[in-house]
Amino acid sequence: MTTSAVYRHPPIAVVLLEVRHPVSELPAPALPLIKETLRDYTPIERVERTMGFEIAPNGQPIGAKESILPKFVSRDVHTAVTYRPDGVAIETTDYLGWEWFKQVAERALFARQEFAPVDGIERIGLRYVDEVRVPHSNGVLDWSDWVVSDLLGPRKQVESLGLRLQEQQSVFQFQMPSPGMTFTLRCGIGTGAVVQSSDNLRRPQEPPRDGQFFLIDSDAAWVEPEGKIPEFDPSHILNVSEELHSPIKKMFEELITDKLREEVLNGSD
Repeated sequence: MTTSAVYRHPPIAVVLLEVRHPVSELPAPALPLIKETLRDYTPIERVERTMGFEIAPNGQPIGAKESILPKFVSRDVHTAVTYRPDGVAIETTDYLGWEWFKQVAERALFARQEFAPVDGIERIGLRYVDEVRVPHSNGVLDWSDWVVSDLLGPRKQVESLGLRLQEQQSVFQFQMPSPGMTFTLRCGIGTGAVVQSSDNLRRPQEPPRDGQFFLIDSDAAWVEPEGKIPEFDPSHILNVSEELHSPIKKMFEELITDKLREEVLNGSD
């Protein structure tokens, strides 16, 4: 079953668009111009500190190295734009719909290319992470009420052994119709949360630490099929992103039950 419904209680934990490009440091004079361009969405300038290894010419690591990345966040700290030397990342934990998210992405990509141009596109990735949570008593949670049984592994086959499924992960990889596009689906049962809040990107509501959820992690990506590096054109990137986005909602709908739609996603507060 597919539907274009917008749910009252969507299970989206985070949406991420990542555009990788050849390494190009962001010059300091560009930061005020980028900040002004992003002010309607992510007006707060911050930094993100990451640790990595410095590599010698012979390929051997020679020590840890801290990187400081420019980051711009929304006032509620639910949306962020990060400029890395090798890419631009737009992410949100409070998803307001695809058209809104595209507007944020368009502004972020335009700002990078307008004020600190890069040489091309190496990869475009669009990822939706859903953490499906449902009400249940202290008894065993039967996920077959909420997601299609194909995702749940050999539960029935091992019941006679006295085994009860506690955690599970599966990975499915698909090739999309358009050349260079792939779709990876990760799903399974987990506890706590996949997506953690940080100082620069917080979840609107913190999930229970011991709460069980079902993960539906949809990751669509594009690379130039002939190995070329096309120009960094924000319009082209958004067109590709639109095509990557197309199967994500449909895939989610095919994997859940009407019971989940009616009682949880569109249920009362």
